[in-house]
Amino acid sequence: MNAAELEELVQRVHEIFNEYSLSKGLTPGSLPYPPADPAALAAFDETHADWPPSYKAFLSLHNGWENFALVFTLIGASGAHTEKALTRIELTMRTFNEKWAKRFGSPTPEKIAEFEAGADLDKKKELDAGIYLPHMMVFGTDFAGSLYYFYNDGKPRKERPVVERDVYGEIICVYDDFQAFLQGTLKFHLRLLKR
Repeated sequence: MNAAELEELVQRVHEIFNEYSLSKGLTPGSLPYPPADPAALAAFDETHADWPPSYKAFLSLHNGWENFALVFTLIGASGAHTEKALTRIELTMRTFNEKWAKRFGSPTPEKIAEFEAGADLDKKKELDAGIYLPHMMVFGTDFAGSLYYFYNDGKPRKERPVVERDVYGEIICVYDDFQAFLQGTLKFHLRLLKR
């Protein structure tokens, strides 16, 4: 997907979010930000070198997105919205770590490797699916514990599956990649609008 096609998809999703808000009597609030500053993008690329090119392409068009699906923030390369989201993501990580330690004991590299070796994205809960959340590439939060993240199995690859998880660590949906995630989100909201 080239930049123009990605931008067209982003704008379509944005319009549907606002249309859905209006249908529920809410003020439309979907806010895809303008492109990230080139220096911020370069800094993001340095610290997130293994992130999918599709998300980096998104950041070159939009420095994050507030009120994605009404309540989520997708992180940008910089900005107060990103800092706020990252703070909440860190809190969700701590909660995950506490649950993991309670079930499996102190997280040693050996225990984590053994846990991840049995990864199975078809299972319903992260702790059953072998997903060690601190190793994932989290890019979205609803500030209540639900997250969007790129599944990181440690293998080099360009694109990565996107996992949507709820506040309880249940896997709601797995998409093939970021483009499929946007398309799936669009289809879901079109169904809500009965289209």
